[in-house]
Amino acid sequence: RHLTSQEFTKVLMDFGCASNVTSCPPTPSSNGVAERSFATICPDVRAALAMADMGHGHWDWATRHGVNARNKLATQRVVNAEGTVEWKTPFELYFRRRPSHKHTCMFGAPCRVLFLGEQRPVGKFSAHSMRGKILGRAEDGVQLGPNHRYMLGWIVLLANGKIAFSRNVQIDERPLLRPTPEGGFHSPYE
Repeated sequence: RHLTSQEFTKVLMDFGCASNVTSCPPTPSSNGVAERSFATICPDVRAALAMADMGHGHWDWATRHGVNARNKLATQRVVNAEGTVEWKTPFELYFRRRPSHKHTCMFGAPCRVLFLGEQRPVGKFSAHSMRGKILGRAEDGVQLGPNHRYMLGWIVLLANGKIAFSRNVQIDERPLLRPTPEGGFHSPYE
Protein backbone atom coordinates (compact mmCIF):
# COMPACT_ATOMS: atom_id res chain seq x y z
CA ARG A 1 0.00 0.00 0.00
CA HIS A 2 2.83 2.43 0.83
CA LEU A 3 4.58 1.76 -2.49
CA THR A 4 1.58 3.09 -4.39
CA SER A 5 1.05 6.21 -2.25
CA GLN A 6 1.32 9.72 -3.68
CA GLU A 7 4.27 10.54 -1.39
CA PHE A 8 6.30 7.58 -2.65
CA THR A 9 5.41 8.38 -6.26
CA LYS A 10 6.67 11.96 -5.73
CA VAL A 11 9.99 10.68 -4.33
CA LEU A 12 10.42 8.41 -7.35
CA MET A 13 9.62 11.28 -9.72
CA ASP A 14 12.23 13.49 -7.97
CA PHE A 15 14.85 10.83 -8.78
CA GLY A 16 13.61 10.39 -12.35
CA CYS A 17 12.10 6.96 -11.72
CA ALA A 18 8.67 5.59 -12.44
CA SER A 19 6.61 3.04 -10.55
CA ASN A 20 4.07 0.65 -11.96
CA VAL A 21 2.31 -2.21 -10.24
CA THR A 22 2.89 -5.30 -12.35
CA SER A 23 1.55 -8.14 -10.21
CA CYS A 24 -0.51 -9.08 -7.20
CA PRO A 25 1.50 -9.44 -3.95
CA PRO A 26 1.11 -13.23 -3.52
CA THR A 27 2.05 -14.01 -7.17
CA PRO A 28 5.57 -12.76 -7.91
CA SER A 29 5.84 -15.06 -10.94
CA SER A 30 3.30 -12.90 -12.77
CA ASN A 31 5.66 -9.91 -12.59
CA GLY A 32 7.08 -9.88 -16.11
CA VAL A 33 9.58 -7.09 -15.40
CA ALA A 34 11.15 -8.99 -12.50
CA GLU A 35 11.12 -12.30 -14.40
CA ARG A 36 12.86 -10.71 -17.42
CA SER A 37 15.51 -9.15 -15.16
CA PHE A 38 16.05 -12.49 -13.44
CA ALA A 39 16.36 -14.30 -16.79
CA THR A 40 18.93 -11.71 -17.93
CA ILE A 41 21.22 -11.97 -14.90
CA CYS A 42 21.06 -15.77 -14.36
CA PRO A 43 23.41 -16.70 -17.25
CA ASP A 44 25.93 -14.16 -15.95
CA VAL A 45 25.79 -15.72 -12.48
CA ARG A 46 26.17 -19.27 -13.81
CA ALA A 47 29.14 -18.25 -15.96
CA ALA A 48 30.84 -16.37 -13.12
CA LEU A 49 30.48 -19.33 -10.74
CA ALA A 50 31.77 -21.77 -13.37
CA MET A 51 34.78 -19.62 -14.33
CA ALA A 52 35.68 -19.03 -10.68
CA ASP A 53 35.26 -22.75 -9.92
CA MET A 54 32.90 -21.96 -7.03
CA GLY A 55 29.82 -23.82 -5.91
CA HIS A 56 26.26 -22.55 -5.84
CA GLY A 57 26.75 -21.45 -2.24
CA HIS A 58 28.23 -18.17 -3.45
CA TRP A 59 25.43 -17.29 -5.91
CA ASP A 60 24.59 -14.13 -3.95
CA TRP A 61 28.09 -12.68 -4.41
CA ALA A 62 28.10 -13.65 -8.10
CA THR A 63 24.70 -11.97 -8.53
CA ARG A 64 25.90 -8.78 -6.88
CA HIS A 65 29.00 -8.79 -9.08
CA GLY A 66 26.95 -9.41 -12.25
CA VAL A 67 24.38 -6.70 -11.51
CA ASN A 68 27.15 -4.22 -10.69
CA ALA A 69 28.87 -5.02 -14.00
CA ARG A 70 25.63 -4.67 -15.99
CA ASN A 71 24.92 -1.30 -14.37
CA LYS A 72 28.29 -0.05 -15.58
CA LEU A 73 27.99 -1.28 -19.19
CA ALA A 74 26.44 0.84 -21.94
CA THR A 75 23.06 -0.81 -22.47
CA GLN A 76 20.60 2.11 -22.59
CA ARG A 77 19.85 3.75 -25.95
CA VAL A 78 19.28 7.49 -25.50
CA VAL A 79 18.19 9.95 -28.20
CA ASN A 80 19.46 13.48 -27.57
CA ALA A 81 17.61 16.71 -28.30
CA GLU A 82 19.62 17.01 -31.55
CA GLY A 83 18.34 13.59 -32.61
CA THR A 84 21.64 11.76 -32.24
CA VAL A 85 21.71 8.35 -30.59
CA GLU A 86 24.04 7.59 -27.68
CA TRP A 87 24.53 4.49 -25.58
CA LYS A 88 24.72 5.15 -21.85
CA THR A 89 25.07 3.03 -18.75
CA PRO A 90 22.29 2.78 -16.17
CA PHE A 91 24.83 4.16 -13.66
CA GLU A 92 25.38 7.21 -15.89
CA LEU A 93 21.66 7.83 -16.32
CA TYR A 94 21.04 7.69 -12.57
CA PHE A 95 24.09 9.55 -11.21
CA ARG A 96 24.65 11.82 -14.25
CA ARG A 97 28.35 10.91 -14.43
CA ARG A 98 30.34 8.15 -16.07
CA PRO A 99 31.16 5.12 -13.90
CA SER A 100 34.70 4.45 -12.79
CA HIS A 101 36.21 1.12 -13.81
CA LYS A 102 39.28 1.67 -11.65
CA HIS A 103 38.54 -1.21 -9.26
CA THR A 104 36.99 -3.62 -11.73
CA CYS A 105 38.26 -7.18 -11.64
CA MET A 106 36.96 -10.63 -12.51
CA PHE A 107 34.76 -12.51 -10.09
CA GLY A 108 36.82 -15.26 -8.47
CA ALA A 109 40.18 -13.75 -9.43
CA PRO A 110 43.00 -15.30 -7.36
CA CYS A 111 44.47 -13.00 -4.73
CA ARG A 112 46.46 -12.80 -1.52
CA VAL A 113 45.19 -11.01 1.58
CA LEU A 114 47.79 -9.41 3.82
CA PHE A 115 46.92 -9.53 7.51
CA LEU A 116 47.83 -6.44 9.54
CA GLY A 117 47.51 -5.42 13.18
CA GLU A 118 45.56 -7.76 15.46
CA GLN A 119 44.75 -10.13 12.59
CA ARG A 120 48.43 -10.80 11.88
CA PRO A 121 49.55 -14.21 13.16
CA VAL A 122 52.13 -14.21 15.93
CA GLY A 123 55.42 -15.90 15.21
CA LYS A 124 58.53 -15.32 13.19
CA PHE A 125 57.70 -17.91 10.53
CA SER A 126 53.90 -17.51 10.44
CA ALA A 127 52.40 -16.63 7.09
CA HIS A 128 51.38 -12.98 6.96
CA SER A 129 49.02 -13.49 4.03
CA MET A 130 46.52 -16.05 2.78
CA ARG A 131 45.33 -17.08 -0.66
CA GLY A 132 41.76 -16.40 -1.68
CA LYS A 133 39.35 -15.50 -4.48
CA ILE A 134 37.74 -12.11 -5.06
CA LEU A 135 33.99 -12.07 -4.43
CA GLY A 136 33.55 -8.36 -5.04
CA ARG A 137 34.21 -4.83 -3.89
CA ALA A 138 32.72 -3.58 -0.63
CA GLU A 139 32.02 -0.03 -1.75
CA ASP A 140 29.37 0.74 0.83
CA GLY A 141 31.18 -0.33 3.99
CA VAL A 142 29.68 -1.57 7.23
CA GLN A 143 27.84 0.50 9.81
CA LEU A 144 29.40 -0.43 13.17
CA GLY A 145 27.48 2.09 15.27
CA PRO A 146 25.45 5.25 14.99
CA ASN A 147 28.58 7.37 14.46
CA HIS A 148 31.09 4.90 13.03
CA ARG A 149 31.18 3.49 9.49
CA TYR A 150 34.03 1.16 8.51
CA MET A 151 34.87 1.46 4.83
CA LEU A 152 35.93 -1.87 3.41
CA GLY A 153 38.01 -2.70 0.37
CA TRP A 154 37.59 -6.14 -1.15
CA ILE A 155 35.41 -9.09 -0.20
CA VAL A 156 37.55 -12.23 -0.39
CA LEU A 157 36.75 -15.92 -0.02
CA LEU A 158 39.81 -17.23 1.84
CA ALA A 159 41.32 -20.65 1.23
CA ASN A 160 39.98 -21.83 4.60
CA GLY A 161 36.39 -21.05 3.49
CA LYS A 162 35.94 -17.88 5.55
CA ILE A 163 35.01 -14.52 4.04
CA ALA A 164 37.31 -11.58 4.75
CA PHE A 165 36.94 -7.86 4.12
CA SER A 166 40.27 -6.16 3.48
CA ARG A 167 41.91 -3.22 1.77
CA ASN A 168 45.25 -5.05 1.71
CA VAL A 169 44.66 -7.37 -1.23
CA GLN A 170 47.00 -8.25 -4.08
CA ILE A 171 44.95 -9.45 -7.06
CA ASP A 172 46.55 -11.61 -9.74
CA GLU A 173 44.37 -12.00 -12.84
CA ARG A 174 47.20 -13.45 -14.94
CA PRO A 175 46.11 -17.10 -14.50
CA LEU A 176 42.76 -16.12 -16.03
CA LEU A 177 44.37 -14.93 -19.29
CA ARG A 178 46.57 -16.71 -21.83
CA PRO A 179 48.89 -14.89 -24.29
CA THR A 180 48.06 -15.20 -27.99
CA PRO A 181 50.67 -15.50 -30.78
CA GLU A 182 49.73 -11.97 -31.88
CA GLY A 183 50.82 -10.56 -28.50
CA GLY A 184 47.36 -10.08 -26.97
CA PHE A 185 45.49 -12.07 -24.34
CA HIS A 186 42.38 -14.21 -24.33
CA SER A 187 40.53 -16.19 -21.73
CA PRO A 188 41.37 -19.90 -21.31
CA TYR A 189 37.62 -20.57 -21.20
CA GLU A 190 37.05 -19.64 -24.86
